[in-house]
Parts: sequence; structure tokens; C-alpha cells
Amino acid sequence: MNCAPEGIYSRRHSQSTPGPSLRYRRSHLYLLRKYPTPETLSALDKDVLGEEMRKQSRGKFREHHADMLINLARNTVGIREGAEGLSMDIRHILVQLEMLKNLMAEIEDEMEIALGGYPIVQSCFP
Repeated sequence: MNCAPEGIYSRRHSQSTPGPSLRYRRSHLYLLRKYPTPETLSALDKDVLGEEMRKQSRGKFREHHADMLINLARNTVGIREGAEGLSMDIRHILVQLEMLKNLMAEIEDEMEIALGGYPIVQSCFP
């Protein structure tokens, strides 16, 4: 029986065995943080990017994914002017996501402490 709130249950179990969505999200955010524009991606070597992607995704993404991503970045159609502004927007959004993740973890920890005094709730938290 899952009697813990969804956030607490998901976070507790994702720490021990991250599911695919958590793994993919982490690798995607890493790539956006490190290479926020098509120009930064297109300048990379596929083997170097592939190794980074493999490590970040724990083996899910590899060199052929890196090659596809680099080719897409090289052949992208978009604006050239204002790319730095968009890159800065991406960095700000990533910072906000990290702050929200930390805030959610803090709230869930406080919920666990507050609810821990109730006998029925104690059985829900291993």
C-alpha cells in the first residue's frame, strides 16, 4: 500500500533506483546547461560528446546520439542574432528549475518530519 504523498514516495525511490524519466531529464538538463546554443553543440567532436552523454545518461545515450545531435545543430534553421540572449534565458530557466527542485525536497522533508508523529503515517515511511 502506498500511503505516502506522491512526491515523497517518488523522491525516496528515485534516489535509490532512478527511473528512465529521471535519468533522461538529468542528461537533457546537463546538455542544455553545458551547450545552450546550436553553435556550441556543432563545434563538438561526436566521440567527446558521446562519452559525456553516456556518462550522464548511464549508458542510455551514446556516440550515435551525439552524432545525430551535432548534425541537427549544424543544420538548424533559426536566428543568429539574439542567440546569446536566448542562451541566457535557458541558463536562467535551468537555475529556476534547480531552485524549485531543492525547494520541493525541503518541503517533502518537512512534511515527513511533521507527519512522522502519526502512527499510520510512520508505517508509510520505511
